[in-house]
Amino acid sequence: MRHYPVVVFLILFTRSLLGHAEPGGEYVVDEVVDPWVPAPGAPPPDLPPAPEGNRPELARRPAEIGAGFGVTLPLCSDRFGSATRCSNTERGKTVGFTALWRSTPAFAWGVYGEVTRFELRGPSSSRGKTDALVAGVLGRVYLFDSGKLDPWVELGLGGGVVAAMSADEIGLVEHTSRRTGFSTRIGAGFDFLVSARLRLGPVIDYDRVLSQRQRSCTGRDCRDRGLGRVDEGLTFGLGMTLSLGSPM
Repeated sequence: MRHYPVVVFLILFTRSLLGHAEPGGEYVVDEVVDPWVPAPGAPPPDLPPAPEGNRPELARRPAEIGAGFGVTLPLCSDRFGSATRCSNTERGKTVGFTALWRSTPAFAWGVYGEVTRFELRGPSSSRGKTDALVAGVLGRVYLFDSGKLDPWVELGLGGGVVAAMSADEIGLVEHTSRRTGFSTRIGAGFDFLVSARLRLGPVIDYDRVLSQRQRSCTGRDCRDRGLGRVDEGLTFGLGMTLSLGSPM
């Protein structure tokens, strides 16, 4: 019987936790509250943060407007004329743009354009320049559909114009030429999401113009002829893209 006080204490303590006696002697068991279930009217518990790839600020958006600038290296080949024709051509300065519709997180299509100016090194008594313009339609494939990184590869088809001019030491134009033809582009980029709508990253593009016609003028004497010359350039640059629309 020495444990009797302990047993009585445990029985009374358990009753005090589970219920209470109503007037008249009726014993009522209190409702047990589940700590994992919120009480009626209480605010919902905080949910764990969403995975990084599903955050709205990292989602892809349907419309993209891009701009970029870079340095273009002229390329020449013996198959289409003398390889020395690039020896007097300095590296070009390039600016370009893209306007794309990203129909899915993995694919976009649209238009592109790019202008490059090359300075020509000649004798001390002359100087010149070459301007190249390419434009066309573009398809782009993205490797990631979410996240802070957005690498891509692209293919473009269109047309190109290459115009050259040389002048003497007093600025009098001596010779001009203008070539037109089909152009192709292969490119790649690695974009970083700076914000929900802005991406920055390095870009590399290879452009090739197969000229079909050329018009050459010396003074007022101009001649037109067919041509199979290829003009090529490899561009290294920095691109900026503005994304518009609702997250996909």
